[in-house]
Amino acid sequence: MSVPVPRRPIKSRSRLTDAIFVFDTAVMRRLALLLWLALPALADNEALIERLRPQFGPRLQCAAAYSSYADGRPRLVIAGVVDDVEDRPDEESDVLLLRLPDRAKGTAAVVDTYRLDTRPCGIWFTKLIDARDIVVVRYTRHPPHDLVLRITGGKLVEILDDFTCSEGLACPTPDLNGDGVPEVISSGYIGGSACGGAERYFQVSWWNGRRFVADDRRLIAGVSVSAGEKDAVDSQVSVRDPPLDATNVRCIVRLYRNRGVRRVRISIDGKEVKPGHWLRIPDGCHTMTLRAWGTKGAVAYAFLERERQ
Repeated sequence: MSVPVPRRPIKSRSRLTDAIFVFDTAVMRRLALLLWLALPALADNEALIERLRPQFGPRLQCAAAYSSYADGRPRLVIAGVVDDVEDRPDEESDVLLLRLPDRAKGTAAVVDTYRLDTRPCGIWFTKLIDARDIVVVRYTRHPPHDLVLRITGGKLVEILDDFTCSEGLACPTPDLNGDGVPEVISSGYIGGSACGGAERYFQVSWWNGRRFVADDRRLIAGVSVSAGEKDAVDSQVSVRDPPLDATNVRCIVRLYRNRGVRRVRISIDGKEVKPGHWLRIPDGCHTMTLRAWGTKGAVAYAFLERERQ
């Protein structure tokens, strides 16, 4: 006669646990969808790498077709080739612009070379200035921290050296100043925040006609919201710097709004603040809140800049 094994009582999950479960499930579904959509491109890249392998051998790390012939065969190709086959992440390498003949086999002609100071991990394309700007995924400890090139006059030209967007995800490249050219918003992990969670940096890069150049503002928080959203959007702000006196912490809110945003409300700890005016914020943890009204879908962006000492 078997003895029933006592079952451990199941504790009811908290709302936080339920929220984390729902979030993780949504993320996994999104990643699965992105992987499914990327499968044809991955297959094409594998076929392209196999075609280039006899010419470059094991030094070839990645490749992607930039343009194609009318019959669909790749014409211009971007490839990442390391100097040595040893697995060293800091190994120098080349990004190559290749031109393939319009046939199943044949040697690729090297049109141009861009020297890279680390190992390339992948290549994909995005639209910043041209329809297909080239993102070179670099090996870093805390990715992404990638390079963006464009083809100008048959040459590979660097236009951005700190691109923190991942392939398949929406990239924060809004037109903040309304000149028709997108700006690039970069953010990255700094470390653990005294206010809980992670502390991040924000950086805005602007097009100067040749490349994107980051401004020297010290942005400690950023938030965006679409007009018509029912709820406001919050951003946790950690204003902590032990060498500074709390009375010395001066900040300013920088506001950018897309066409269609008629009105915004920015508050810090529930108190409304005006953008473009310096204010003093005590040392500690705070919450910046942004809400927008106007044409549905129009987006407003707010950054909290801290005065440099």
